[in-house]
Amino acid sequence: MSWPAPGTIPLQTLNGARGKSVDTTGWSIQSEQIDLSGAMVTVTVDGASQPVTVTQLLPNYGAKYAIDFIRKGWKTQAGKPTRSRSVA
Repeated sequence: MSWPAPGTIPLQTLNGARGKSVDTTGWSIQSEQIDLSGAMVTVTVDGASQPVTVTQLLPNYGAKYAIDFIRKGWKTQAGKPTRSRSVA
């Protein structure tokens, strides 16, 4: 399970929760079966890899295994598709 979900999502949906943006709160990937502690995340915009910080989250806050990844030095832009890939 990932958040935000795959596909097109209005940027306004991701921004504004308690005054924070998705760029500062990050995206998460969670699983009950797959241990994500060694997962690597790649995020691309227009085919170019973008730097992210990956953090392992405490277990059982939603799922047994979870990671969060936050953009590092770049911002989400409306109309610019962002693709992410994780390998556990």
